[in-house]
Amino acid sequence: MSSELLTVSDIADRLNENQNRVAYMIMKHRIKPVKRIGITKVFDESVVETVKAYLYNMQIQRSG
Repeated sequence: MSSELLTVSDIADRLNENQNRVAYMIMKHRIKPVKRIGITKVFDESVVETVKAYLYNMQIQRSG
């Protein structure tokens, strides 16, 4: 069973979100990459839902 590896840009595209905002959430919550390819950090697919939840929580906190 092969898991797709995603860059920050790939995650941002899937969430239709700004790449800088996704990178900030990953850095802020210290989400570890699965591996590095050169200087590029790559993540597994589970990070997409994690980042989505953090972005949603940030949006709720700002509106409330």
